[in-house]
Amino acid sequence: MTYKKQKRREFYLNNKEKENKRNNEWYKKNKESVLAKQKIRISKFAYDKCECGAKKKIKSKHCVSCMLFEYHPMWKKDNVSPSALHIWIKYRKPKPKVCPICKKEKRMCLANISQKYKRDINDYEWLCYKCHFEKYHSGSNSYSWKGGHSDKYKRKMKIMETV
Repeated sequence: MTYKKQKRREFYLNNKEKENKRNNEWYKKNKESVLAKQKIRISKFAYDKCECGAKKKIKSKHCVSCMLFEYHPMWKKDNVSPSALHIWIKYRKPKPKVCPICKKEKRMCLANISQKYKRDINDYEWLCYKCHFEKYHSGSNSYSWKGGHSDKYKRKMKIMETV
């Protein structure tokens, strides 16, 4: 080993020893706080039972499946948009394979019976798209959406009529 390498090695080892002494002294002084932090780290991953019976972390109030819906901090109860309400109903109302009106096996969609968008599963029904349109979007039963057609669409239709 060359002289320079040997000196570097000695310097490194001396500094390492000093650092270890400092760390040991610091640990002796702060031993209680270090152990308390370790207990907190361990308790983060400890599990308990939720109200529904599922496994949950000790620090959280509810399990993951409960937090998806009613117990979530962003839960809005009845002040929710119609599209979000449709999604909520889709998870809870079983989808039949056959349309209850035409008795055919087609693609189904959710229809709101009262048109009031309440958070009530019985206020919705699964219908095929054709029956949904005939029942709720045609004739005297028809309800119009907020603004009707956009101005751009109306201009396009006028251009197509003149051609």
